[in-house]
Formats: sequence, structure tokens, C-alpha cells
Amino acid sequence: MSTCCATSTVHAQENSGNKAPTKSEPTQKVEINAKQYDARREDTASKIVVTEEEIKQYGESNVAEILKRQSGVTVSGNEIRMRGLTNGYTQILIDGEPLPRGMGIETVDVNKIKRIEILRAGTADLSTRAIAGTINIVMKKIETTSREFSTSLSRSAIESFGNISLNQSDKSDRFSYGVGVRIISGHFLGRNQTLLETLDGLTGQYATQHAHGEAKTSFPALIIDPRFTWTLENGDTLTLKNQIFYQKIDRDSLTDWGSSTDKTKTHDDRKALGAELNWERRLAKEFGNESTFKFNLGVNHFMLSTTGSDQTSAANSSLPSTRQTQLNETHQDWKSTGSYVTSFAKTHILKSGWDSAIAISDSHKTQMTMQAQSPSILNDSSDVRIQRAAFYVQDEWQTTPTWSNYFGLRWDMFQTTGSGDQFSQFKNKTSVLSPILQSLWKLADSKENQVRFAFARSFKNPEASDLIPTKFKSLNNQFAYPERSGNPFLKPEIALGLDAGFEHFGENGLKYSASVYLKKIENVMRRDISLIDQRWVDMPVNDGNAQARGLELDTKFPLSILFEDGKNIEFRANAARNWSSVDNVPAPNNRFAQQARLSANTGIDYKANDNWSGGASYTFTSGGPFRLSQENSRYISVSRRLDAFVKWKLSKETTMRFVVRNLLAQDNVSIRQYVSSTLTTRSQEFSPSFRQIGVSLEMKL
Repeated sequence: MSTCCATSTVHAQENSGNKAPTKSEPTQKVEINAKQYDARREDTASKIVVTEEEIKQYGESNVAEILKRQSGVTVSGNEIRMRGLTNGYTQILIDGEPLPRGMGIETVDVNKIKRIEILRAGTADLSTRAIAGTINIVMKKIETTSREFSTSLSRSAIESFGNISLNQSDKSDRFSYGVGVRIISGHFLGRNQTLLETLDGLTGQYATQHAHGEAKTSFPALIIDPRFTWTLENGDTLTLKNQIFYQKIDRDSLTDWGSSTDKTKTHDDRKALGAELNWERRLAKEFGNESTFKFNLGVNHFMLSTTGSDQTSAANSSLPSTRQTQLNETHQDWKSTGSYVTSFAKTHILKSGWDSAIAISDSHKTQMTMQAQSPSILNDSSDVRIQRAAFYVQDEWQTTPTWSNYFGLRWDMFQTTGSGDQFSQFKNKTSVLSPILQSLWKLADSKENQVRFAFARSFKNPEASDLIPTKFKSLNNQFAYPERSGNPFLKPEIALGLDAGFEHFGENGLKYSASVYLKKIENVMRRDISLIDQRWVDMPVNDGNAQARGLELDTKFPLSILFEDGKNIEFRANAARNWSSVDNVPAPNNRFAQQARLSANTGIDYKANDNWSGGASYTFTSGGPFRLSQENSRYISVSRRLDAFVKWKLSKETTMRFVVRNLLAQDNVSIRQYVSSTLTTRSQEFSPSFRQIGVSLEMKL
């Protein structure tokens, strides 16, 4: 709750002649109490809301870095995971829409984010492709005339990252516009050491190989996203959003195995151009309430041009094996969405709509390989078309003053067809019907306590790259570097999930919650590394059923509830414990989707005065061994991270932040192992970690 106070004083003068005495009326104080809407507390659909203040707190320029402090969320690189589940089980949306093709989460400008919603259970209007959950990033709308500039720079012993962002907006009665320009500059030097051990089960022969690897990567990018809104005479609004994206990625890697050396150089040119037109109309009042219709039409064109070279040189040979690759890809995505929202009986909010898209991809690859002075040329072209359509309806209603409910139903259809020079034409068609029920009960005997319940059917559909059966062959094929291939017969995973939780919102600032979940998953997809025609191949397969369950705890409170002088200090902590098992993978450690068993965050924020504040945050994610199949297993090390920041507000318009990240600098270890009756091979990789310092500046011009 926020309170806004306005105080006015009225002075009146009564004149009697030239020197009349002055008389003041009593001061009148008017207080206006406005209750700020708290979506986490009031929405029937369970969600965590990350506010704009929390987003900017540590001065990060990457959404993934912001989310790693949230309950039940873990981050690996730029991959965001809910409930510890990897490989696309978490749905990432921007204003309810998937990211444009070719653009990653790191390209989203955090300065333009209004809030981030973390939804544990799905909703019909935001899609149910979210077995683990959904993260919806809500961008700011044009509300005022403003000009904002921000820049940040961070460095460590192996990487540097720079970001410059300029956003300008203006608004009149009938027209508004906003233009954002963002420039990204990044360099990364990765180092690793690999130990490869092989035991032949038939001969008993044991062999080891040691490798030292180094990879240099640069990834500058330019993003421009103008937006225009017109308000028509009848009250309709038209919004045109555009996006221009260009990025160059250069990678130069060297791996020295002692007996051989692998060199790889690649250069990527990524270009994307998108346009989206949105029409919103408020209809005549029905049932005493206003209704809204929205229609959206969008197109995105993405081009990828890759030039690469690979070379493998044996120590006892003067003739290296080389390969030159030229790849050109073109992707066109057309989409249409719409919704109709109305209410009736003052208690029901009805929403229905559709979501449809067609994605067309063309790929042309020319590859020339030279082995033992024997050249070979491969021309590989492929065409893939993906069609999807969805229809949904949902109703949110207030059953009683303390009990609200949500029911949604969504039907999704996907069809993927493809043909290419190196594989036969294939067609994959699936459909999923997803009912959703959520309920919020505010306990009658307490205004501070409430209980939630949710049931949802969700799914994970195969990505197009998982369906295309083209093999990406490697010159130095071995267990540590397998070939990758798709599987056109993959089916979607289907999950039935239950969520329940208790929440407390105290008037003294104390907030805490406890929630549990249970999921049953069919047609589990996993990647399996196996020997096919004497080549190591990594290919996705469906493999039975799985179960996942977990417990999440979250709290936040000012230390003033413990001692009087702690009103400027806020403490926060959360933890998530996960359990899972895959039926067709033998125990122990047959965890589903490489699930993290335990994740925890704790932090403290201190505000000295209006100009100075600071804080620190500690993040923990468990590792350990897990099995992928009868033959394949992996191990990853525990992750511990400590970050700290100091915020200095130079003026009302200017703010600086100083940040130290990864203070613990914990190194990373991963192990992959394959065990069969005839062969045992084990690959262990070590990569060092380094502390990072950063500074950011925000200005309102």
C-alpha cells in the first residue's frame, strides 16, 4: 500500500481601509490513500513480480543475471531455468510473445523493462509450452516525454563487456513515439583442460589423452527498435513496432591433444528485421462493462551467413585434414494473434483469442573437405516449414470476496515439414489440449495469509533443429566431440502438474511463502550419445516417462522487525529443493533433464540515505552426478557465486553503480562418461573462473 498526501493552505485577507489586518484560515490537510495493485498478492494466477527497481539494482545489462536471484530460478550462461530443468522447459516471452528468431535473451535492453513476471503455472493466453514455468518480460509503454542514456562496462581476466543504450520518447494527444538504440561490445577468452580416458573392454587396452583448449570470441551487436502509436478519432489505437538487429560473431579456437591439434575459425553475420502492427479497439459496453478487441500482425526476417574453417593436424603427419564451410540461412516468420476481453456480472473477466504463425527456413551449405590430399565437396540444401495454430478461452472470476478462481482451455497444433539433399522428406504433426485451473483463497481470519492451488496440462514441443536429420560431422570424431543429428520422429513431452502454496504478506513488511509442485511427464526427450557406423552421434530420442516434484521457500523483510535501527536494511532469502526420476534410466541419479537438486539465494540491501545504497547477494546451485541413459552419465560441479554493488545517486537525473561479481571465482568441472560391455570412455573438462568488476551510468537528459 502506498499513501499519497496533499496539503493545501488557503490564506484570505479581509481589507478594511488601507491597513487592514491579515487573517489566515486554518490549514486544511487532505489525505488521499491509494492502494497500489500488487499482482503477486492479488492475481489469481500464481506469479512472482520483479519490479523495475529490483531489475536495476545491481546494474546488470543481461536479464539472465537479474533472474538468478529469484526463487526457483537458476542460470547457466544465458540459459534461464525454472525448477532446475534445462533444455527449453522454461518459456521465455517478451510482452507475451516469443523472442524473435536469431535474438537471445542477452539482446533485451533492461532499461526498457517495466517488470518481469515469473509464472509457476501456465495460463491459456501465454501458451502452455512451459513444463517448468513461464517468464514474461513486460516492456515499458510510452507514457511521458523522456530521453535516457545509460552505459556499462565490466571486465575480468578473460572477458570484457560494454553496453551503450539511448532511449528517447515523446507523446502528444494523438501520437507518441519511442526510439531505442543499443550498442553491445563483448570479448571472451575461454580456457579449458580436457582429460579423455578410454578402456577397450575386449582387449583391456587403456589410453589417455590430455588437451589444452583456448577459444577467443567477440560478439558486437547493434539493435534499433522504433515504436509509433496513433490514437484515432473513434478511440482506436494503432501501434507499429519495428526492430533492426545486426551482430557479428567471430570465434577462433585451438585444442592441442598432444598427438593432434584442432583449429577452428568461424565468422557469423546475423541480420534481423522485424515489424509488428497492433490494432486495439474498445467496443460498445456489453453487460454494463467495456470490451476490448486486439489484433496483431507481425513479420520477422532473419538471415545468417557463416564462414568457417576446421583443421586437424596429426603430430606424425605433414598433411592436415582441412574443411571449408559456407552456410547461408534465411528465415521468415509470419504471425497473427488476437484477443477479445469482456466482463459480466461484475465478477467475471472473459478472454478468448488465437495465436497462429508460419515459419519458412531455407538453408544452403557448401563444404569442401581435404583429407590425405583427397578433396570432396558437399552441397547441402534444405527447406523446412513450421505451421502452428492455437485457440484459447479463459475465465477469471471472484466467487466470494475471499475466493477467486481461474479456468483456461488452450488447443495447440504444430506441423513441421522438411526436405533436403541429405535426408528424405519428413512430416511431423502434433496437437495438445491443455486445461488449466487455478484458485486463490484469502483466509477469512487473517488479511495477511492466503492459499493457492493450480492444476495445468503443459507440454514441450521439439525444436526444428531437433527434427532435421542432417548430421553435422566433425573431423576429429570422438566421444568428447560427437556429431549432432536430429530425429524427425520426435513427439512432444506432455506434463500434468499440481502446484500448491501458502503466502503471508505482513503489514510490518514481512513477506514469506512456501509452495510445492508435482509433475508427471510423458514421452521424455533426451539426447543420447552412441556409436552409429563407427561414429559418435548425439541425437534426441523419446524415452518413456518421468516424475518431478519440489519445494520452494521465499522470504523478504526489513530488519526493523528484529531491531529498531534496521529500518534501512532489507533481508531476502529463497531456496528450492527438487527431486525427479526418469523411468527408463536406471537409478541412482536418474534425474529428469539434468535437474539441479538444490538452489538457494540470500542477500541484504542497505540504504544509507537518498544518495548512497548498497548490497550483496549469494547464489548457490548444486551439482553432482546424473545419468542420461544406460550408458551415458555426467557430472557437474557445484556453483557458488557472490556479487556486491554500491549505488551512488549523483543527482536526480544521474546514477552510478559499482559492482563486483563472482567474488568467489569458483572453477568449473564437468565429466561425461560412456560405459558399455565393450568400451568405457570418460571425458573430464576443467575451466577456470575469474572475478569481474563493473561500472554503470544512467542519465535522464
